[in-house]
Amino acid sequence: MSCGKIVARVAASLCVALVVALGPAPVAAQYQPRQGFSDEERSALEKEYEAAFQAVFKDPGNLDKTFRYAELAVAVGDLEGAISALERMLIYNPKLPRVRLELGSLYFRLESYAIAKSYLTRAIEGEDVPPEVRDRVTAFLEEIEKRAAIHRLSGSIYAGVRFQTNANAGPTGRAVRALGQDFELDEEFTQQPDYNAFALVSLKYAYDLQNQASDYIETNANFFASRQFKQTQVDLLLGEINSGYRAKLLPETLANATWRPYVLADAVRLDRALFFYTYGGGLNFTNQFKPNLLADLTAEARLRRYNDTNSQPNNTDRNADEYQVRLELAYKVTPDVELRVTGFGVDENAKKGFNSNREYGVRLGYTQVFDAPFGITSGRWIVALSAARILTDHRTPNSSIDPLVTREDKEWRFNALASIPITETWAIVATVGRTDTSSNLPNFVRDNDFASLGASWRF
Repeated sequence: MSCGKIVARVAASLCVALVVALGPAPVAAQYQPRQGFSDEERSALEKEYEAAFQAVFKDPGNLDKTFRYAELAVAVGDLEGAISALERMLIYNPKLPRVRLELGSLYFRLESYAIAKSYLTRAIEGEDVPPEVRDRVTAFLEEIEKRAAIHRLSGSIYAGVRFQTNANAGPTGRAVRALGQDFELDEEFTQQPDYNAFALVSLKYAYDLQNQASDYIETNANFFASRQFKQTQVDLLLGEINSGYRAKLLPETLANATWRPYVLADAVRLDRALFFYTYGGGLNFTNQFKPNLLADLTAEARLRRYNDTNSQPNNTDRNADEYQVRLELAYKVTPDVELRVTGFGVDENAKKGFNSNREYGVRLGYTQVFDAPFGITSGRWIVALSAARILTDHRTPNSSIDPLVTREDKEWRFNALASIPITETWAIVATVGRTDTSSNLPNFVRDNDFASLGASWRF
C-alpha cells in the first residue's frame, strides 16, 4: 500500500471534518456587513452614503437621518464614521438601547472589547429593553469574555460511520507490474469495500500576551482515529500539533495582516504499529485585503521518519525531507456564500529516489449557508462542495516495479458535505465524495467512492 495515499485519506478526512465541525461563529455573523456588491451596486451605495453624509451635516439633530447614515457607513466599511454618528445620537438622546447595541457591535469588530462591553452593558439597563436586544447583547458579552481571557480554549468533536469502495487503497484491477513484467494480483489484494467508525478531536488554544498589539501564542491539535470493520490492516491513529506566536505584520501599513512562525509534530500509527512521525516548522501569513477577501500563505519544512514493521520491513527507505508551500484565497460573494481557491506544491526528498516526488495541486471550494427549509431547525444549514486536481511526479523508476518507467500520477478529488444544526453546538454532518487516480503504472490506478454520516459538537 502507498503511504502517500494513506496520508492523503487522513488529510482529506481532517479537512472536511474541520470545515463543518467548527462551523461559522454565531456571534460574528451578527455584526458582519453586507459583502459581495457588484460594481453598479457599490457605486450606487457610495452615492447614497455621500448623500446621507450631507443630510446629516445639514441637520445633525435628526436622529433618523443620522441612523441611516450610520447604516450606510457600516455597509461601505467606514466603521469609524458609523461610530461617530451613533455616538452623536446618544448626545441628543441617551436612552437608545439599540444604538448602544450597534456601537457595542462595532467596537467589537474593531477588537476594542472594553469599550464594546461598556456600551453593551448599558444597552440592557432598565426594564423596557426589547427581548431581541437583550439576547444579542448577551451573546456579545459571552463572546467578549472568551476573547478577553488570557487562556482561550475552543474545539470540536466529530464522529460517525464511513463507507468506502476502496478502503484498503488497492489497485482497481488485478493487472500490475513487477520487475518490469506483467502479473496478476489475487483478488484479495485489489480494492476492497469496507465500513469504518471514525472520530476526530480538534482543539485550539490561545494564550493572550496582554500587550497593546494583541499578540498571542496559538496552539492547534488534531487527533484522528478510524477502526475498519474488515480491513483492519488500515486501522489508523493520527495525532498532530503545531504551536507558534501570532502577531501583527507591519501594523502601520498592513492593518489586517498577521504572521506566525511555528513548530510542528505529528505521528501516524497504522495496523497497530508506529508508521511514521514528523517534526519541523513553518511560517504563516494572513491578510484581510478587503472585508470580503482573505489571503492565507503557509510555508513548511518537515522531517518525516518511518518505522520498519513486520508488514513493511523496508519502510525506512521512505525517510524524507519535505517542503511545502500553500496559498489560499477566500472570497465572500455574499454574507452567505464563500468561494475558496487553494494552490499548493510539495517537494519530498526521500532516502530512495523512487520514493522522492514533487506534487502540485489546486482545490476549488464553494460554501453556502442558508435558512433551514420549512423551518425544520432553528439554526442555519451549511452546504460545502469542493473539487481538487493533483499531479505527482516521482524522481526515478522503482526497479522492483519497472526499471524503465518513472511513476506519474494524476488525481481528482470531489467532496460534497451538508451540516444540519440540531442545537447551538450540535450538528448532523453527511458527506459523499470520490477520488480517482490515473497512473502510467497499473499498480497505482485506483478510485474510491465514499459516504459518511456523523455528528459534531462544538465548544
